[in-house]
Amino acid sequence: MTVSRRSFLQKSAMGAASVTLGASGMGVLQAATTKKLAWSDGMQINPEINNTRIICCHDENMVESDGAGAASFTKKNGFVNADTVHNNMDQMAMQLAEKEDAASAWQTIFMKPSGKEWDAVKVAIKVNCIYSNMMPQVAIVGKVCEVLIERGVSASNITIYDACHNAYGNGKYNTFIGNGIPDGVVVSDVTNQGEKVDVGSGQQTCAVVVLEADILVNCAINKGHGQDKGGFTLTMKNHTGTMKFSCPSVQEMIDQNKSEAILGSGSPPRQQLCIVDCLWSAKPGPFADQTHFTQRIVMGTLGPLVDVAVARNIREPIMDATHNDSAIETMVSGFGYAESDIEWVEFTPDPSVASNGFTGKKTGSRIEITARNGSQSIEISLPPNAKSIQVAITDLNGRTLKCLNVEPAKTGRIVWDGKDERGRPAAAGRYAVLISAGTRKIARRMLSLY
Repeated sequence: MTVSRRSFLQKSAMGAASVTLGASGMGVLQAATTKKLAWSDGMQINPEINNTRIICCHDENMVESDGAGAASFTKKNGFVNADTVHNNMDQMAMQLAEKEDAASAWQTIFMKPSGKEWDAVKVAIKVNCIYSNMMPQVAIVGKVCEVLIERGVSASNITIYDACHNAYGNGKYNTFIGNGIPDGVVVSDVTNQGEKVDVGSGQQTCAVVVLEADILVNCAINKGHGQDKGGFTLTMKNHTGTMKFSCPSVQEMIDQNKSEAILGSGSPPRQQLCIVDCLWSAKPGPFADQTHFTQRIVMGTLGPLVDVAVARNIREPIMDATHNDSAIETMVSGFGYAESDIEWVEFTPDPSVASNGFTGKKTGSRIEITARNGSQSIEISLPPNAKSIQVAITDLNGRTLKCLNVEPAKTGRIVWDGKDERGRPAAAGRYAVLISAGTRKIARRMLSLY
């Protein structure tokens, strides 16, 4: 994980830090009011997550091959390891919300509007379909849907849309319903239906699906664009496909993203999470195939800061892309921030922290390391001719608390007495369990003691 010195000092001084983002068939239109802007400087998207906190997950295991090239959307998705992506997004949520487990993290990120039960909440997920070979991957969009359904949202109240270029069609999101995207989720086939809403000093036509939604998730792809747009097409410009406004200026993009149509008129804001799919990335754009195999996903709560963080930390150093510094300064200052406020947290995930984590349960003086559901002990597969395995329990800084040697005949269950090498009880918290046989690492799991 990398965190800037400034961010570390800021976080040490302030405590918790932050993240952002948000159907035909979605009920009665909730018309926008005449208020010009819903945003005001100092506005917090999520009271428990700092707007400036941006999380980047870098994992080479999310995609099996970089050879997708100009492959179709369907073929690209065939290269994606969905389980790994889902697990990593759980860990991203934990990093963003600074929670110990994925369930608590997602509960923090997605906030229910007051006066509604979860089964009545409506969600719009904005994707980018201007070029069908480069759209947000199904594993990412599907994970968002699954999380929302776990929160209690009805699948039929979730709509995936791109009002400008259509998320529905041959080889698009509708073909993945029941196969990557949960059954019952709606993929909008509407491209021209809209309502006039206040944007800046004028009005623009906005997709009805957004105005009907309680929660908006903004899911973009990492692509380039003209320097007059900053040089990239990410979450802010993603709403060009919401407002159906052709190639807006930087100020028009700011006005769109500050508008009541995007943020809503109440608390919590409508747009609650912003994601940039950087598994594959395109230096040019918007009509361009991948140029870089960046193997990353980025997540935050405030779109302009997410975009600038991607530009500075992925597009420039990894993709050798150039950007319009003046446009970037305008984007950031337009929401009351300076670029130096951004807290970029990049980490390489543990493959088992979220979905396959472990909980330590105290049983008398012993702690049995069991699966999260509490019913099965750890099963260990040994390499051929292995005589024993080694188990090292470390804290999150890599300091070893205890080493255990386990004979093959006794490996059906690993038992730790909860003490370090000097016999002192370990404090409640999270620990890593490293399992190896000789020089071969078998597994790494996380253990939470309580």
